[in-house]
Amino acid sequence: MPYDPRKSRDNNTTVNSGRKANFFNVLGDITYLSQKMSISPDNVWKLPHSHYLAYMRWNRIFDLQQSEEGREVLKWFDKVQNPRTKADYGSIRKFGGYQAKEGGEK
Repeated sequence: MPYDPRKSRDNNTTVNSGRKANFFNVLGDITYLSQKMSISPDNVWKLPHSHYLAYMRWNRIFDLQQSEEGREVLKWFDKVQNPRTKADYGSIRKFGGYQAKEGGEK
């Protein structure tokens, strides 16, 4: 399904609430992807929304990698994103938010 920021996912009606997508900004993004990927704007419109977002993200990242300032921004983003996947139970216990219990206790 092509991406249309003006339509809701549920019933294909026009959306006018929440974070509004400016149609001219979307056209700029379409043009950007068209030029970066060497495809026609019509083909960009036909991309599934998830692919459109992934291509936007990675093309922007590749652009940022081209300059020293951009690489610094990417390093800062990596620090902010916090790649930990497991909770630090020791730190949580210090705040009193977690107590270890034996299996079967309720």
